[in-house]
Amino acid sequence: LSLAKRVVGELLRGLEPGDRFELLAFAMGVEKLTDGLVALGEESLEAALRALGRLQANGGTEMLYAVDEALRSLREDAQRQVVLVTDGYIGFEAGVVGRIGRGTQQGVRVHAVGIGAAPNRTLVAGAARAGRGVELIVSDEATADAAAKRLGAATARPVLTDLAITGTAVME
Repeated sequence: LSLAKRVVGELLRGLEPGDRFELLAFAMGVEKLTDGLVALGEESLEAALRALGRLQANGGTEMLYAVDEALRSLREDAQRQVVLVTDGYIGFEAGVVGRIGRGTQQGVRVHAVGIGAAPNRTLVAGAARAGRGVELIVSDEATADAAAKRLGAATARPVLTDLAITGTAVME
């Protein structure tokens, strides 16, 4: 949990003015650590970091509910980056990966960060692939900082915009 908190804390500190964020924690259910989607500001960042610091491991992994909540889009044209941080100790990886694959709308990407010495790579790799995102593994504090930086760079700005592909072989 301390590694997960470190990654999320660094991600939050790396946000830029104009960014908005929402924090959800999951164990036996989903706990909203922010009041929905909030604009980045000194006060909202400090409140989120305090809520993150209070988190404690309390068993259970109701990941499907958290995935459903995180994938719920605010509006059809919204761009949303979802970061799933987990040790992945669950027995229903296929269900979570399938939900991400079916529930990820255009403009939403899901990135997956596996935490600990032996995270569930089937879940982490599958979730990132299904969500068109980045897969990262964090095993210690040094890799936590590097992962947060890499993830921040991957989510900061789109590489391509307004791309059009045409031709006789294009069906959609």
